[in-house]
Amino acid sequence: MGSAGGWRFNASLFLDPGVKENMNLDLKAFFERNFTPGMATTTVWEAHKAFMRGKLIAIASRRKRERAAETVSLTARVGDLEREHKRTGDATLLRELLEARGNLNLLLSRQVQAALQWTGRKFFEKSNKPDTLLARRLKQQTRERTVRAVRLSSGEMTSDPRDISGAFYSYYASLYNGTTATPGPARETHIREFLSRTNLPSFSPQQCRDMAAPISAEEVAEVIKHLHSSKSPGPDGFSVPYYKGLSPVLLQPLTRLFNTYMKGREVPSSDMLLARIVVIPKPGKDPAVCPSYRPISLINVDLKIYAKILANRLGRYIAEIVHPDQVGFVPGREAPDNIRRALNLIQVATTTGRSSFLLSLDAEKAFDRVDWNYLWAALTSFGIQGDLLKAIQALYAGPRAQVDTGGFLSAPFSILNGTRQGCPLSPLLFALSIEPLAACIREHPDVRGMEVGGKQYKLSLFADDVLLSLTSPITTLPNLLKALKDYGRVSGYKLNADKSEVLDLTLAEEERAVMRDRFPFRWCHPSMGSLGTQLTPTWGQLYKANYGVLLPTLHAMLAAWSQLHLSLFGRIYAIKMTLLPKLLYLFRTLSIPICRADLTFLQSAIHSFIWGGRRGRLPKSLMFQSKRRGGMGVPHLYSYYKAAQFAMLSMINLRSGAPLWTNLEQDMGGPQPLRTLQWTQKATPRTLHNSPTLQHSLRLWNLCREGDGLSPPGSGLQPLFYNPRFPEGNPPGAFGWWIRADITEVRDLILQGRPVTLGYLRESRALPPSETFRAVQLLYFVRSILRETPDRRLTLYETYCRQKHRGRGLISSLYTLILETTFPQDASYITRWEDDLGSSLEGNEWADIIDRTSRVTICTAVRENCYKVMARWYIHPQRLAKMYPGTPSTCFRGCDEEGTYRHAWWDCGMVSTIWTEVFGDLSRALGTPLSPNPWVALLNRPHPEARLTRGEHSLVSRVCAAVRICLARTWKGPPPPRQLIEAKIWHMITMERLTAVVLDRMAHFEAVWAPWLATFASPASARIAFSG
Repeated sequence: MGSAGGWRFNASLFLDPGVKENMNLDLKAFFERNFTPGMATTTVWEAHKAFMRGKLIAIASRRKRERAAETVSLTARVGDLEREHKRTGDATLLRELLEARGNLNLLLSRQVQAALQWTGRKFFEKSNKPDTLLARRLKQQTRERTVRAVRLSSGEMTSDPRDISGAFYSYYASLYNGTTATPGPARETHIREFLSRTNLPSFSPQQCRDMAAPISAEEVAEVIKHLHSSKSPGPDGFSVPYYKGLSPVLLQPLTRLFNTYMKGREVPSSDMLLARIVVIPKPGKDPAVCPSYRPISLINVDLKIYAKILANRLGRYIAEIVHPDQVGFVPGREAPDNIRRALNLIQVATTTGRSSFLLSLDAEKAFDRVDWNYLWAALTSFGIQGDLLKAIQALYAGPRAQVDTGGFLSAPFSILNGTRQGCPLSPLLFALSIEPLAACIREHPDVRGMEVGGKQYKLSLFADDVLLSLTSPITTLPNLLKALKDYGRVSGYKLNADKSEVLDLTLAEEERAVMRDRFPFRWCHPSMGSLGTQLTPTWGQLYKANYGVLLPTLHAMLAAWSQLHLSLFGRIYAIKMTLLPKLLYLFRTLSIPICRADLTFLQSAIHSFIWGGRRGRLPKSLMFQSKRRGGMGVPHLYSYYKAAQFAMLSMINLRSGAPLWTNLEQDMGGPQPLRTLQWTQKATPRTLHNSPTLQHSLRLWNLCREGDGLSPPGSGLQPLFYNPRFPEGNPPGAFGWWIRADITEVRDLILQGRPVTLGYLRESRALPPSETFRAVQLLYFVRSILRETPDRRLTLYETYCRQKHRGRGLISSLYTLILETTFPQDASYITRWEDDLGSSLEGNEWADIIDRTSRVTICTAVRENCYKVMARWYIHPQRLAKMYPGTPSTCFRGCDEEGTYRHAWWDCGMVSTIWTEVFGDLSRALGTPLSPNPWVALLNRPHPEARLTRGEHSLVSRVCAAVRICLARTWKGPPPPRQLIEAKIWHMITMERLTAVVLDRMAHFEAVWAPWLATFASPASARIAFSG
């Protein structure tokens, strides 16, 4: 046990290019010297860490000694000058004394200043934007890592750090001691017997070869590129910026190291496998007991890179192995899929009246209890063997962990069970480990699920969250519990029966009584929580159980946030980051009608929150418009609702990888293929009365498809069969050849905007003579559609629905399309700017201005000022006079000119002088004449008179932004002094440079600021701005 304050790589060292270059050279020389025949790659890699740690500590120590020596020297000089000045009173000595004192103060304050600068950098980058900083502020909490006191096993409370550390050590050492599964000599036999009960699929030999192929340097580089630089390092202290900054030298050694693990020739060292567990208190839990803390495991970055490569490879194929019942951690599957299936099964139970119930299983620490012997056997059953299995087992070759209780570190303990926390591969391994249980339940004849269309729907999973839809409880439950017990005996799975929940759908009174008597499940009424939603016994209760609870909560959140000091953009980001995801999740998961009045009321509350309860300064249409079109991007809730509903509806068009709820709704709706329903004109057959989700989706679709620009009349996706407009194919009994030939949609008979010919069908589709008459019928139908809507092309939504597999980002794309149809007009300020500045822009110039304004810098405060100026947010004297008659309309600064918006920002003599000086400075820095231009200064337009690089344009935009911020701060008074503007520019330089270090973007920083620094950076200024 000991202090938790270990060594950590100091990213600020990269501020010094010389240090970074020397580190590259030292590393290269180290690896060339030590990668010799017979030397283990793991040994060399671990030795490199010790070598670099020593080098970096030496650099820090040397700098500390230099500062100490300089401090002694300056202190002595100040003393000498004080005595000499006191004796002579010489003015020259006084100036020297003041300079020496200033240098001494600067040196002594460097450490404090550096800490403040790094804190300031964090706020510069993350303040008032969708990030952890804002999230914690909205929750009005800070992360407390120090454990103040715990209750020992004896019942005694202790606040001694050593005793606290010991308590957590004992708790986690016991949890990971390898005894979760039933021990004994027959364990391997029991595992084989359990796995042999079910028919498990396996990866193909080719897939296994692909996953076990040697790791390439390109794979390593791609993973490093996408690592988050701000994540905490593991116990070795080497953080992500180390790997990003030195990747040119580290790529080859890392690739070589990982390939030794892939072949099983070596395993990671014990130090590499060591993890640090940070404990975070769970809300609402007793902080005096260890299980009330959520463990966050920090593993070393090099191990994380290796695991991520394996996860990427396994993720390509896992969907072919894991049954669609499991939607957790499998690419292309989502939690709303299982909720929609549950909603339909509830309707099935209500309609049929058959005795049915839902059972939600609660497992105790499911990820932490996985037995490794079982895990390796399960992976082998799926075809993962040989080198591929060894590559995965390398991550489990003796891992250990220490618990950090907020300043105190426990002794290391061995981890002998569970999938590794913090490891990118763990979620996929868990999905494979629980799949045999799911298969056992699916195949068990006496575990009876709800039946629709001759198929049984028994269970759905999201990782370890298991929801069962069952019937015949007297027979089913004993067999289910036996299957769970058998699985737990070999895998370590442990059911918390008293925390597992039952939702009674249509149970008979006798069955209900027997279940309550025999099984310790928790009975839920009137609803049961599942994957963030509330399931109810009837479809009609869903709205009240979900939106009836969420909407008041959101109103309360807005009221609480109103007390916080957030900027305009900060308030918008608060809505997008916290409130919208909660709503959007229900929009996606619940295909039920929504009360427009409730949404309108919430939308009004959002509007009031954004403007602080005052009248908004900008039109609502501008608020809702996307940032790409110059709007503020405030969420329009009803448009998001429609986008989410239609994104889910599009799943019925998938030809492969369709979620299981589409099969269920097909069985509930009859023989007509689901995908034909969406593209016929306002057709909702009565046979769909058993699927209220689909009925609602189609009703909303028919209401909005044309008005929202999703699918105007004449869609090429219209079905040829089951289409009321083509009665000959409804039903399509006589058109069997066409269905087998996959000619089922109008677009299949269109070529280059015209109907295909009989000759084309004979040549390209081998049309048999017996189908000629039906071909004539179909082509006549297609011609009638083309006559009504000539040159009709597929819309964005229709194009998406043609995809064979589920894509990403559909909700955002649909939302943008619906929003632009709802608010089609351009931003109102565009015309006013063109009138003010006396010229009109052509083509995409306004789009370019809007884009530059949104990306001028990483700092939200600067971007907000840029947007406010562009959107004419600031109230100028002329506008103020219209709002309050009798108020003078002349310039705030006392020049007696009419106070227009342009005058306040540009024409006022005092402001014009500032812009002339600033453009003079920019001309000196860039070495090219730049005349003052309001389009450039106020709207970030590229200067029309100079050919500048992208970095130089960015420099001009940043400097002008600093001037505008200073002008805004002195809006109703004298213009800002030059010193204030210079200070703002230097603040931006300092913060952006520190941010560039963290994000590994120094090249971009230098491309922007190098000309300015080369021209204006005095030694003192540079010292203040860039001290690391």
